[in-house]
Amino acid sequence: MKTITIFGMEYDILGENLKSLEKNGITDKQLRVRLLNGWAINEACKVPIGMRVKDYRLMQAFWNEEEDNEEAKQNYHDEKQREERPWLYDGTAQPPYPMGEWRKHLEKDIFPKAVR
Repeated sequence: MKTITIFGMEYDILGENLKSLEKNGITDKQLRVRLLNGWAINEACKVPIGMRVKDYRLMQAFWNEEEDNEEAKQNYHDEKQREERPWLYDGTAQPPYPMGEWRKHLEKDIFPKAVR
């Protein structure tokens, strides 16, 4: 846990934000400057040194959109599967397969008799 005081306000940096600070190599002075410039504490801890907060927000929007696209693809795939094979999901009776020659033979007699 790290605590930074700016103009009488205390900011506690915990957990993921603290790990991000150490990973990005952000010093207390840089963090203080970012908070004074109006950055959110989450962004102040996670934005790498040398990157603008505007660029970071654009990247976050892109990543979120990409995740939404993946989720939409998966939902479409699941919906298509449910339409094609509803009996696997909701107990609908499975449609019978078309009768071929072999099946017709089996329906007549499952144990064919040997002719002697």
